[in-house]
Formats: sequence, C-alpha cells, structure tokens
Amino acid sequence: MDVKDFVKVGRSLGLTSQQFDVLQCVYRLRVGGGSASPKAIQEEYRKASGKYLIKPNLFNILRFLKGKGYLRQAGFGEYEVDFDGVESVLQERKAEFRRELVEFEGLADDVSEYFNRVNLAHFKPSVEYLEHGPFFRKIGQMIRQAKRHYTVGKFANIAYTPRLLDSLDRGDCFRTLQDYCLVKKKLKVTYLTCFDVDYLYNQALRAFREPGWAYAECETVLDRAEEFAESKCLDLFYVEHLPGLQLVMPEKPQPMDVFLYTRDNRDEIIGGVYIRSPDIAKRAREMFETECGKAVNLKEPKGKKIMRKVRKELKQRFGS
Repeated sequence: MDVKDFVKVGRSLGLTSQQFDVLQCVYRLRVGGGSASPKAIQEEYRKASGKYLIKPNLFNILRFLKGKGYLRQAGFGEYEVDFDGVESVLQERKAEFRRELVEFEGLADDVSEYFNRVNLAHFKPSVEYLEHGPFFRKIGQMIRQAKRHYTVGKFANIAYTPRLLDSLDRGDCFRTLQDYCLVKKKLKVTYLTCFDVDYLYNQALRAFREPGWAYAECETVLDRAEEFAESKCLDLFYVEHLPGLQLVMPEKPQPMDVFLYTRDNRDEIIGGVYIRSPDIAKRAREMFETECGKAVNLKEPKGKKIMRKVRKELKQRFGS
C-alpha cells in the first residue's frame, strides 16, 4: 500500500483530519526508516501541517489510535501502523455499507409504509431520493419561497458562524436560512433539537483542526443560539431525545413538502428523501407540533437553565 492508497482510507476509518494526519506521520516515518517516537511524530506533524501539536494532545491521539487498533508499539517508545487492524475495520465498514445499501433500496417503501400507519393510505405520495448536493439545494430553493420552516436536527445550525458554514458543503443552505429568518425576517423558523455537543464539536474540529479552536467555536455558536432565540422569527425547542424521524419542512403557505435525512455509518448526512404530499406534510407538521409541546422553548425561563446544561456538557467533554 503506497501513500496515495493509504490516504484514501481516512474517512472510512472514522477519524478526524488531525487524528488521520498523526497516523500518516507514523506511516511516513516508518516507511522512511526513521524513528516513530512521540518526539519524531511531533516534528513530522509540524513539517507536514505547519502547526505545532502540543504533547498532551499528541498523546491523547496516540492512545486513541492504539485503542482503535490502528497503531501498535514497535519497541520502547516507538509506534507503527497496524495494517491488520486497519484492514479489519475497513472490511467491517464494507459489510456495513452493503447492509445499508439493502436498507436504502427499501427506504421509499418504508417511508410510505410509515405514513400509511398514520391513516394516510388513501394518498399515494411522490417520493424521491436526492444526493447530498441536490438535497440541500432543493431545501434552499424552497426556503426562499416559504413562510414557515420546521426542522428536527441534532443541532440548531442556524446559529453556526460564517467560519463554520464555510467549512460545510451545505453551508449555502444554512446561510439562506439565516438570511431569510434573522436578517430579512420573512421566514418564521421552528427548530426541535437536542443540542448535541458531540455533533457540533466534531464539525468544528474538522473545520479548524485544533481542539482549542474547535472548542472556542462551539462556545461562540452557543452564544449565537442564545442570542438568536430571542428573535420573534425563531423558536428553538430543546428536547433530550430526538424523535425517530429527523426532517425538514418548508411551508409556502400550506403544508406540502417533507425532507427526511439519510446518514452514513459516521452519522453524517449523505442526502435524503423528498416527499411531496399535502396529506403527509400536514400530518408530519402535526407530529412535529406534538413533539414541540413536550419540549422547552428557549424563550421560556427554563431556556437559560437548558443552555447552562448544554454549556456544562460541552466543557466536561471537550474543555481543557
């Protein structure tokens, strides 16, 4: 396996860019016949990235990679890539993708069956699967025409900073949402979210590559969420556990369209299902409103307590 082939496995291993960079440093050092000690790895990382990786972060990454089976000890204080461990994970992911392909082939039928169970069997919906890019472009187009917008998600991405949006390949869709809701004030947006700090932090870490910067970015996003929650055009509802269907519903002005996310084995959105049906959209909105009735609106007095809880969780998990 040469360097080019080795780079291709990074995403499939479920590693952050920084973790994979360290794994590549070990690989290059060993292939070159040099020492792969922590000091050598630190220096190789500096040469490759132009950034200095502090020792506590380096040792945390090395422990993580070793625990995952991607690295092993090679003598006293030295490391090498464990290709058996890497190949084992790739084979497991290959099997997972095959299972997901089988599941996806029946997704449209499953969606129809789900809504049939809520007494919508008399209406045959239009169901279409869209890849990631077309999926979010379609949502962005509908946002420009909508009066209301409902969404269920792991985090309120309407609060993301321009820097973080620049790192996302769906950032334009969220910029449109911010513009029409918070700037032009033409769109009333309602979010139902669990404020998943793991999800937010991992997105920030992929964007900024340094844990300290990623943590600071998360704090800024939480500040923005609290600020934006006061807007008359935005309602942020917190729920501890999200409902099973994570959806988006632009409404113009009557219910018609429903978008359902599909995710890969790393929980990343890879596209989604677009359903066009007034009956299904109306029922989906009713279900959404029922879930919001069980949740806490950040405008309520409890909202401050919820945000303190979210900030505490972020600090406990990722703070220095």
